[in-house]
Amino acid sequence: VTNLSNPKALVFFGAVFAGFVPPDTSWAMRAVVLVMMMVIGVAWFVFVAVAVSVPALSTRLQAAGAWIDIVAGTVFLVLAAVLVIEGIARLL
Repeated sequence: VTNLSNPKALVFFGAVFAGFVPPDTSWAMRAVVLVMMMVIGVAWFVFVAVAVSVPALSTRLQAAGAWIDIVAGTVFLVLAAVLVIEGIARLL
């Protein structure tokens, strides 16, 4: 529900969905991918909620915060680069 009200999340998931699901994919397979994305999203938020509620783990996560940001930023940059390269390839 939180992500449904977040325009950035909708754009991100829409871009991932559109970028990695070919246009000729059946509606059933699209539904499977959509459900998988939702399950993964819920699992992630449950993991984060549990992780920050355990004091020892929360302290370690805070200490590693900069590295987590670096890794997440790198993943997003790679994903963006793939989408840009695919877009340019389609134009050519």
